[in-house]
Amino acid sequence: MLAELFRYDSNMEPNLRKLQSMFHCTPDEASIAAELIHGLNATKIADKNGISIHTARQHIKDLLSKNGYRKQTELVPMLVRALS
Repeated sequence: MLAELFRYDSNMEPNLRKLQSMFHCTPDEASIAAELIHGLNATKIADKNGISIHTARQHIKDLLSKNGYRKQTELVPMLVRALS
């Protein structure tokens, strides 16, 4: 088993501009990425941001495809790692 240790403060607000730059995403997608970093799922993201579940899922799908990932479980660690 391979484990990677890094330090990340979950109370820290992610830098949305940095997310946009590093992950080639729109401001809305960066906002969704920040919510994923905090462990929210699509349903909770939609509720928190007053958007439909379809819109939240579409932003997540766009983040995945723009960055060459197939699963959220691949994307989220990269988001966290980029900001730690």
